[in-house]
Amino acid sequence: MQASARVKQHEREPNAWERDMAAQAALVAARLKARADGSGSGGDEHAKALRRDALERLRLQREALEAERIGGRRAARIAIVGAGPAGLWLAVLLARKHATLTLTGNAVKITRNSHAPQIDVYERRLPAAEAGAAVRSADEANKYDHSSDNSEATSKALHGSRNIILAITQQTQDLLNRHLCGTASSHSHHAFAPTSRIGDIERILAAEFERYCAAGFGQLTYGAVVGDPDEFHSARRGGYDVVFVASGKKGVPDEWRIARGLESIVEGTAAAILVQVR
Repeated sequence: MQASARVKQHEREPNAWERDMAAQAALVAARLKARADGSGSGGDEHAKALRRDALERLRLQREALEAERIGGRRAARIAIVGAGPAGLWLAVLLARKHATLTLTGNAVKITRNSHAPQIDVYERRLPAAEAGAAVRSADEANKYDHSSDNSEATSKALHGSRNIILAITQQTQDLLNRHLCGTASSHSHHAFAPTSRIGDIERILAAEFERYCAAGFGQLTYGAVVGDPDEFHSARRGGYDVVFVASGKKGVPDEWRIARGLESIVEGTAAAILVQVR
C-alpha cells in the first residue's frame, strides 16, 4: 500500500519527482567524475567544492530541524540597560544557560548553543580602561573652569570605579563563584566575602560577560545614553524582544520611571538595602 501510494504521488507530481531524481543523478555523476579526474584537470578542487556544498546543506537541514523542534521561532534578542552588578549578573546567567563549557588544555572554551539568545548590554559610563584619557580630559577642562572638580566627577562616572562597600555572605560568594568561569575550570575562586567593592564586582562580571561576547552571544556597549528603554523594541534600535532595565537612578529619565510607577527613593546614610541573590 505504501509503495503504491508513493507511485500515485509521483504520478500526481511528475515534474518535481523527475527533477529530484535528475539532481541526484547529476550529483553522483559529478562525484564520480571528480574521483576519476584525480590529480588531473582540477578534479580535487571540484571534489572539495562538492563536499563543502554537502556540508552546507547538512548544516541548513540541522538548523531547519532545530527551528521546527522549537516551533520555528528565531533566537530571542535581549537588551539589558545598565552594566551594574544586577545587569551583568543577569547577562552572565542568561549566556551561561545557553552555552557549552569545555575544558581544553588549561583553558575553558565557551561555545554558543544553537538558537541561543543575543544579549546586548548598554552602559552609560565609560570603561575603566579609558580612565586615564577621561581624567586627562577633565584636568584639561579644569585649567579653564575652576568652579567644579570635573576630574573627580569624571572618575566617578567610570565603570568599575565606585568605592561603595558591600557586605557579602559566604553563601553569596559561593553562588557567584559557581556561575563564573575560572582560568581552567567552569567555576571561579574570587574572594567576595565578607566585604567587596562594588567597582570590583562590576569589573569581574564585565570581564566574564566579555568572554561570552567573544563566543558570539552579544556585546557590551559603553557610553550609551538611553532616553527611553522602550525604543529598543523598535526595528530602528534593534527590535529586541525583551528589555531589562537594570540601571541606577541616573540611568533613565525620571519621567520614564514615574510614568511606570518606578520612582527613585533616596534615603539617608543610615538606611541600608539588603539584596538576596538566588
